Amino acid sequence: MSTAPLLLGLGYAVSISSDDPGKFGYEDTTVDYFASAVSFNWNLRHLKLIAYHSINHAIVTEGQRIQILESFEEKWSNWVSRFLERELREGADWPKRQ
Repeated sequence: MSTAPLLLGLGYAVSISSDDPGKFGYEDTTVDYFASAVSFNWNLRHLKLIAYHSINHAIVTEGQRIQILESFEEKWSNWVSRFLERELREGADWPKRQ
């Protein structure tokens, strides 16, 4: 059992990285994020926080970190906007709050 949910809940920086993407036939950590979200019942807030941890603890210059954070924030915002637009357009069948 992973300690990641406990550590994240306690405020420690948790990041997700692949053990060996080439061996498993993929080039990024999308599969790892998906598996973590499903396994640990994490939502988008958790996944964004983990992505920030990954960027903030990467071995890069401060200038590179700023560029990566700006790029990530733009891509994240665009993805969330597209997702919400699609869900609203297609009539998402979300449970209604009472």
